[in-house]
Amino acid sequence: MAAKRPRTDAASADTGTEAPRVPCIVSAGADLTAVAMALTGGSARAGHGLAASTVEGGGVSSSAAAAGGAVSDSGSSSSSSAAAAGAEHATVLRATKPGILRFRAPDRVWVETTHRRYVPAVGDTVVGVVLERRAEAYRVDVGGSTAAFLPLLAFDGASRRNKPDLPVGCMVYARVCGVDRHADAELTCQVADGPKRDWVTGESVFGELRGGTCVRLGVAFAKTLLGAACPVLAALSATLAFEIAVGCNGRVWLQSGTIADTVIAANALRNAEHMPPDQHAPMVKQLLRKARR
Repeated sequence: MAAKRPRTDAASADTGTEAPRVPCIVSAGADLTAVAMALTGGSARAGHGLAASTVEGGGVSSSAAAAGGAVSDSGSSSSSSAAAAGAEHATVLRATKPGILRFRAPDRVWVETTHRRYVPAVGDTVVGVVLERRAEAYRVDVGGSTAAFLPLLAFDGASRRNKPDLPVGCMVYARVCGVDRHADAELTCQVADGPKRDWVTGESVFGELRGGTCVRLGVAFAKTLLGAACPVLAALSATLAFEIAVGCNGRVWLQSGTIADTVIAANALRNAEHMPPDQHAPMVKQLLRKARR
């Protein structure tokens, strides 16, 4: 993640004719209609941190979406300037909170903030806590407004006679495979792409997380840990041997050979969340020097 990002506020979003580079910083209430349409080619899908509203005759008539809900643009390619000029029906997208504007091809646009409340999205990896076992599924806390459910057979190599038995209170690493605005999110511990290993081998990508510790981070920062170039993880892996499971819900599971190394890694992640990337490596070195005096 770059240390500096171009800033886009309400004024620049309203008057700009070219889409800015993303990610970029946006302010609460910024009109991002022109920006979103330029990024998506005329059809934007509003995600978390954006609200869509319908403009008729220059006035907002009704709200079409709230923050956290995925709403498809009705095909209108008119921007806020076109709406002000008298467009009868236009969709206006505004940021509901300050944060970082993100774009995912072909049409998804959202604003990432430093919040810790998680909104499930298909494809996200999550670290959850088993709340309850039912006849066909586990109820799992993933940090959202409601619990998700994990089918008993949603494990690589699982069958009705041979499946994991997760105790209540244990941590589990899973993937979001289904989201419905009117139902709980669905999880799976099956690999979507790549080599699959049966859960009985203990080498599967997803499943129960035993031992270790769980670190709570902001949702936006946790997602940066999944990037190819992550300064804090690169600095830690250069000197420490540890296992890590990063959840897009802001929970990160860590385990190392010693408790001291696990504490160092956990403290490094907590510190890095509030520091620019170019200071991550020096911060890790300082933690290591203090721990080994």
